[in-house]
Amino acid sequence: MSHERAKILYIGGAGRSGSTLLDSMLGMVPGFVSCGELRYIWERSFRENQLCGDGIPFRDHPFWTEVVDEAFGGFDEVDVDRVIHLRHQIDRLRYIPQVAISGIRSEQIEASLAEYAEYIRPLYRAIYEVSGCSVIVDSSKSATYPYLLHNTTDLDIYMVHFVRDSRAMAYSWKRKKLRPEIHWQEEYMEQFKIKRSTRNWTMNNGFSVLFRFVNPHYLFMRYEDFTTDPQKSLVDILEFVGEQNADISFLEDGRRFQPTPQVSVAGNPLRFKRDEIVIRSDEEWRKKMSKRDQFVATCLTAPLLAYFGYLPSRSAS
Repeated sequence: MSHERAKILYIGGAGRSGSTLLDSMLGMVPGFVSCGELRYIWERSFRENQLCGDGIPFRDHPFWTEVVDEAFGGFDEVDVDRVIHLRHQIDRLRYIPQVAISGIRSEQIEASLAEYAEYIRPLYRAIYEVSGCSVIVDSSKSATYPYLLHNTTDLDIYMVHFVRDSRAMAYSWKRKKLRPEIHWQEEYMEQFKIKRSTRNWTMNNGFSVLFRFVNPHYLFMRYEDFTTDPQKSLVDILEFVGEQNADISFLEDGRRFQPTPQVSVAGNPLRFKRDEIVIRSDEEWRKKMSKRDQFVATCLTAPLLAYFGYLPSRSAS
């Protein structure tokens, strides 16, 4: 397969947007490999050896062992501390202009990007080769990361900008959720207050919109529309990446499926679910989120809420 160009289907947006649900469903499509949030593979997998979506520790996983052997010659050949240091140098919102536009890069950013590419490019290429799949699903969401992928890989990047109402997202970030991937102790996902979660929502979604000016492969999709008609949404995504003939018979009645174990390296605890999943919108926030929190979240995110069609104003195209 090395003569072909692989595709990265990048799910962009903000946390608690429903991206893990979309990722899990895409992983059921033949020819697609669901890898979860690959942005965090160095810290959570290489360093901490967290569980993959199928319950196997990363360093013991036959798929990832083969990928690492193919890409780097083995786990011991990867300078994990160095690649984490490089990512922290360039994977920041303030560096997006320099990462996106080569003509304005500083020498340090240019050098860091070039070195970072020595880790990223072989990793994704090995995932492609070992999986035998034509589409790598990466649900990292971060607005900075697709700019890095665009400039450090030779793969075709397709972004599905997956947006959920900021108030639903803010409510979700206040929930307490266990992290099953931390198999050596009991640990919960971080909980955010309204100001932090809405700032994250605004920054990540704002810069994700701008990615279409760097890469024309951009598809906007709202979580609420996806959950209203999952089958149509899936068909739209498959057409977007040029895989419209893929078999989606796993999706029963247009909105339910039996999840299969995935090799995903990071993401929401939903990726460990084995019972049947029925896709429907989670609107609990409308009843249980305080009116004050709803008001604050609305005010702090109003411009983009209106742009994305959640308030009476223009909608994204």
